[in-house]
Amino acid sequence: MAMPRAAELGRRQPLSAAELLERGVRLRPVLVTRQEETERLRRLPEATMQEFHDAGILRVVQPTAFGGFEADFICQIDLTDEIARSCGASGWVYAVLSAHAAMIANFSERAQQEVWGDDPCALASSSLSSIGRFKRVDGGYLVSGFWRYSSGCDYCAYLVAGADAEEPDETGRRPRRRFLLPIPALEIVDDWHVLGLAGTGSKSLRGEEVFVPEWRSLTDREFLSNTGPGRSLHDHCHLYRLSRYAHPGPLSLAMAGVGIAQHAVDYCTAHLDRMGVGRTSSVEREAIRHDIAEATTEVDAARLLIRRTVCEIERAGKARIEPVPRALVELVARDRHFATLYALRATDRLFRAAGSHVLFEGNELQRCLRDVHAVASRTTRLGAVAGPAGTTEV
Repeated sequence: MAMPRAAELGRRQPLSAAELLERGVRLRPVLVTRQEETERLRRLPEATMQEFHDAGILRVVQPTAFGGFEADFICQIDLTDEIARSCGASGWVYAVLSAHAAMIANFSERAQQEVWGDDPCALASSSLSSIGRFKRVDGGYLVSGFWRYSSGCDYCAYLVAGADAEEPDETGRRPRRRFLLPIPALEIVDDWHVLGLAGTGSKSLRGEEVFVPEWRSLTDREFLSNTGPGRSLHDHCHLYRLSRYAHPGPLSLAMAGVGIAQHAVDYCTAHLDRMGVGRTSSVEREAIRHDIAEATTEVDAARLLIRRTVCEIERAGKARIEPVPRALVELVARDRHFATLYALRATDRLFRAAGSHVLFEGNELQRCLRDVHAVASRTTRLGAVAGPAGTTEV
């Protein structure tokens, strides 16, 4: 399901990081009211995606040459936090789709022109685990595969997908490549029936011998090290020099979990008089306040971990530190893990303290519990890129 083109948005006055964040914050009240609809649809409502486009926040790290704003990744992280604080599924989809602009910027200039030349607001989803196959033909490749967990794909023009060669090379290995596949050439399989993050529309896509020209392809090494031909176009900006071995992308997914946990804190703070089971004594009330305080501290700690590490990544990018220090790769993996763990602990604690009223369908705290566990299952499985064999959705 493609959104209406909004090419004129790319020609408006550039927005600062502060202005983009303010626009994201202004979306929060309406996103809260759409949580139930989003879960029921099993994808983001069209109105939500249109508001993302109108606010310009999906282009936060898109190159200015193609209508983007080239804001720091810390702005993208903060926007993810704010949006997930209103609706977990919306925050997850925003984290994924907004980060992909920096990924597309690694492909050739011709590929970037095809994606953004007519419509600077065009989006790409992804499914990067190498579960496809390709074979070389004149001018490019024929790519086949079944790619899962492609969040927000209903609103995207392209899929960034991984695939391995059908035939091994002289070393006996099957070289891996990454492709920009046109989604109209693929089948979207409506198989996203899940417990948590139901509204992300993370469906599967199937393709059979889809032709991809050479210029819409990267070697695995070019993709992971961010040394594709497109990098030279934007080398003035550190956003497009960040290796995927230590990249903010996986941390933005973890930040979606932190935003969901913050929503749980907000809910419990606003409904303190309903917390507990049955008649709540003054002693029990004090224990509930302690639970909220502890959960708030865990959420704050998780947020600070992620923001600190993103700042370190951007500092390394601005200083052109290459190759990526192993310590930074390990820091990304560590903080992604612990930030998600803190978000889980906070949400679980508040759910236990809240009492039986949260068991009813449609309760926001119940949705937070399901969504934050879904974040943990996906960020733990995908994780940060730890080496050439690693993959991640972002």
